[in-house]
Amino acid sequence: MNQNDSIKRRRDSIMTEAQKRGYEAVVFFNEVIRQNPSNTIYVMPHALGDEHQTFIMDHNGDTTLVMPHWGAPRVRASGEFNEVIAIKQEKGHHIKGTLEALKKYDKDKLGFDISTVSAQMWYRITSELGIAPTHERDISDIVFKLRSIKDEYEIEEICKAIEITEAAFHMLIEETSPGRNVAYMKRELDANMIELGAYEFSFDSSIGFIKGNKTEFLKHGDGPRPVPGFLGSLRLGVEGIQSL
Repeated sequence: MNQNDSIKRRRDSIMTEAQKRGYEAVVFFNEVIRQNPSNTIYVMPHALGDEHQTFIMDHNGDTTLVMPHWGAPRVRASGEFNEVIAIKQEKGHHIKGTLEALKKYDKDKLGFDISTVSAQMWYRITSELGIAPTHERDISDIVFKLRSIKDEYEIEEICKAIEITEAAFHMLIEETSPGRNVAYMKRELDANMIELGAYEFSFDSSIGFIKGNKTEFLKHGDGPRPVPGFLGSLRLGVEGIQSL
């Protein structure tokens, strides 16, 4: 199984369950850069590290992506989505593009993953569509349940992520000594992971200490406890580790 097979399996599984609730299309949002909801990444790995995107898939297998204009030509050329709607990278344009994408659907047959959307966006979209912003429209529980079971591809990605994390951690330990700048150690941890094959990240790395002190420089007996932001950052691997 490869990445494309894995993504298709996930999308098909979500849509099958959503149809049982009477929905003909489901909507995922990605609003804020570097604060990527895992459910969105689960169905659209390319959302990692981007913002102002809406992903829609329907019971016919069609997909629509609303995204910033600067990357739209390349995404259109890839043929990955049936339709790509280009917008300015701004909240109002994000909403406008999303409403345009949803025009072809019966508003009463739309499901939303509320876990991936801010309250502001959720109430604005439902107001514009003329529907009630109820929890009954939320399909996030479907996605959370399906994420708990991993296919072969996801398991392989998780294993790669663990190997990178362990290797980078040991590299940092070997190079650690009293007097080292903690901020520099954090950057070194990230650099080690990139060197080992990671890219993007799920959250910023940090280096804490067992004693809880926030010293600028490492002292004898501090005992560093790094928290790697790249943990599982092989795109699908990061989502997998977060859901374990």
